[in-house]
Amino acid sequence: MNKFTELQVSAPVEDEDFKVEYEFFPLYDTEDLDERRKEIYKNISDIDNQLEEVNKKLQELNTEIDRLTNHADGFDYAAAVICGLICGIIDIIFVGKWDFKNAKAVSNKQVNEKVMEFAKKQGYEGDRLDGAVNFLEKKFPLPGDDDFHNIKDIAGNEIITTKTHHLDDFCHHPTLIGLICCVIVQFTGSSVYSDKFGTMHKIPITVNEYGNFVGKNPVTKLFSGIINWFLTVAKTMANRKGHLMSDMAGSHASAGGGSGVPGKFMSLMKELAALPCFKDTQFNENLRRAFQNGIGTGKKQVDLGAFNKLFEGASSKLDMRTEMAVAHELKRQAIPVVINEVLVRGFYFVRRLCMELKENGDFSSVNWKNVIPFNNRTIVRMMTIATGTFTAVDLADAAIEGAIDSIKEGGPANPTAFFGNMLLRVNFVGVGRFCVAVVTDVGMGIKRSIKRNERIKVMNEQLHLTNAKIFYKQADKWISAQDASIAIESVCEESKKTIIFFIDSYKEIEDNLEKIDTDLKGAEVLNSGLSSDLSDILQWG
Repeated sequence: MNKFTELQVSAPVEDEDFKVEYEFFPLYDTEDLDERRKEIYKNISDIDNQLEEVNKKLQELNTEIDRLTNHADGFDYAAAVICGLICGIIDIIFVGKWDFKNAKAVSNKQVNEKVMEFAKKQGYEGDRLDGAVNFLEKKFPLPGDDDFHNIKDIAGNEIITTKTHHLDDFCHHPTLIGLICCVIVQFTGSSVYSDKFGTMHKIPITVNEYGNFVGKNPVTKLFSGIINWFLTVAKTMANRKGHLMSDMAGSHASAGGGSGVPGKFMSLMKELAALPCFKDTQFNENLRRAFQNGIGTGKKQVDLGAFNKLFEGASSKLDMRTEMAVAHELKRQAIPVVINEVLVRGFYFVRRLCMELKENGDFSSVNWKNVIPFNNRTIVRMMTIATGTFTAVDLADAAIEGAIDSIKEGGPANPTAFFGNMLLRVNFVGVGRFCVAVVTDVGMGIKRSIKRNERIKVMNEQLHLTNAKIFYKQADKWISAQDASIAIESVCEESKKTIIFFIDSYKEIEDNLEKIDTDLKGAEVLNSGLSSDLSDILQWG
């Protein structure tokens, strides 16, 4: 069996009752190739495989570059501007002014109702908030609360107090770090506090006994230790949740007010401030003041300048209730921002779907990647314009209203008062969304530039591979030319031999004919009529 037979490939194609079978054969027999051509064809095959990978990578880069390219036209820009204007008007009319006083009242009510509901589920039968808090404090004691007392430094200055220990004690933080610290306390017998300088203190405390299994030998002790660990963690988590519920509304002596627990933002800031890389005395002190006394120009409060206006009208102690109040206002501000998002993306979706249907004719042929209003530079650019328009309208209204309010307060107002009144009208969610859109747009532009440079490198690689393939093809042609030259020389030599053979044969035939003529005359003497008979034979054969 030769190479042609070995490389034969069958490819049957069936269509209902009709079947066609194709057979493919190689263009050359590799057994008859010399070593040079074998090397050439092997290298060409390797180059073809590399070109296939390069072309695939090039296609992926083209797709990615197209996704990172802005294809928006005038209609897209006009729609984005209109959506931004509409949502800016909605923000002015329906969202209006920042109202911390009302938001704080709502958050206080929510916390109080949540604490009362939780306490009744745990068995509390009264109707007073202070009673519910006292009930939860006794039912869910947290290690260290009963043992805690003010901590003083060497000079006698208080560095951790009962008013700030909810912030300083990580066990009171409603974060993962707080939970971990609370569990560690059960095994170490000491709680970790961070004072106003960011210095860590381990304070011995009385750990609640949750009941432990005791092993009698190493194996049972090991398993008992594991079981005790899980029981301790489970009980600690349950106790921690109940205790934090009581602390959210303050202590039983100041239910509904007092020092609550820090929210997630304040807890995170305090935990970061305890790290060596973020450790800063003034920052720690400001965190404590904000948690204990609030934000404003009062004694020991944190003065944020124009931003103080955002926290006027209610207690601004930066605990969980204040964070909930801020979140309440941000949710109100998010409404027109979300509407803007829906309008722009909805327009993009509907328009691109109509364009796809017009081009392809039906839904089955729609390229949904071109329709989905996410993850491409065009929709990002539209959102940048829409949120930019929204923010421009919002800031213009805030500046006008801020100036009017400043005049009403007895203007001309100083810059701090003007900016404070202006901030009450600013939609911070909208500003944040605009910043995100700009960063995303710029980021996509940078990625597009990087991908284009990468595409140039890939195209250069493709060019080099193609040139190499051409060189191998040329080498194959030169070998073919050499083989052809050898064949031509061989044909010439054979032609010369054929001509010589023809001349010799011609002379031999001529001599034989002359000899026949001479012999025929002699034969005619002995055989009368022989010439005539031979002529007839040759003629009628």
